[in-house]
Amino acid sequence: MIKNVKIIGLGLMGANLGINLINKGINVYGQDINHDVEKRAEKYGINVGSNIQNYDITILSMPINNIITFLSREHQDDKSDLIIDIGGTKESICNLMDNSKIPAIGGHPMCGLADNTNWEPHPEMYKDATFLLCETNSTNDKAREIAAEFISILDCKEVWIDRKKHDEILSITSHLPHLISSALVISGFATLVQINRVGPIGSGLLSLQGTSFAFVGPLIFCYQTLISDQTSEEALGVIFGSTAFCSLIIFLLSFFLKHL
Repeated sequence: MIKNVKIIGLGLMGANLGINLINKGINVYGQDINHDVEKRAEKYGINVGSNIQNYDITILSMPINNIITFLSREHQDDKSDLIIDIGGTKESICNLMDNSKIPAIGGHPMCGLADNTNWEPHPEMYKDATFLLCETNSTNDKAREIAAEFISILDCKEVWIDRKKHDEILSITSHLPHLISSALVISGFATLVQINRVGPIGSGLLSLQGTSFAFVGPLIFCYQTLISDQTSEEALGVIFGSTAFCSLIIFLLSFFLKHL
């Protein structure tokens, strides 16, 4: 039975998770690099001033790069029966969890808030949310039982998924719309530059810039090819880096367009 939980990272997701667990009668301990965030968490009952000998679960609720950094170093300061993260990328995190001395499971609750500019407690945001779980080489039967109980306490829906499949699905359903939205924003910006002309850049004419979605297919193909021997972050880095480099070449060639 889960009694003591430690949450590392007390931002939007971590603090609301802690409040949710406290409301269910669980002792929640927390820590954050931001002392103001820790003080805010204390107001809602999260204990940030002390530690205990053993935790049932240690939850990593930090930005993805911080989770990777945490897992890359020795993290045996606290004894715990399970480490679980709630980051949005799973392959690179789970690869590190494979070698964890503490049983570890990759997690991703499919919930959040559209507006997080003003922090207000919303512990109910976890209710009925799908909670994706990724098994690692360090996962054992006890860790699975604890994870199942943890998700039941949150009133979430437990779904186990392969780490690579998780990242592939999320890249299409979540990350791809961001790419398309970014392309549309750049089209609007380019229209303003074309119309108003900035130095030698722009036509000075009413030129509406559009964007084609033809690039989406090649991007997906490149990603699927690269992901076979690289992590998601590395594959996306290659794609975005190549795109930026090629766009610079096109920009420079545009000055010599009349000679081409």
